[in-house]
Amino acid sequence: MITLYFLRTWGKVLLGFLLAVVVEYFFTRHAIGWFFLLLIPTGGAFVAFTVLMWGDWKAACRDGIGYRYDIVRDVTRTRGRG
Repeated sequence: MITLYFLRTWGKVLLGFLLAVVVEYFFTRHAIGWFFLLLIPTGGAFVAFTVLMWGDWKAACRDGIGYRYDIVRDVTRTRGRG
């Protein structure tokens, strides 16, 4: 389940990155140097976010925190009465 969540989130980040690249290209299509100057921090942010997200995913898989759940049982007989 945690792997599917990771892939879904990474896919959204990838689509956002591609959209940002298209917008950057649209605004700087006549000045290719500016496009690459804008692409470098955008790509760096994408790579950094991917690396951080991957590390979080590995920690979740290793520690099993993605699969833990707690069952809470209400043991009171009357709710809301002091």
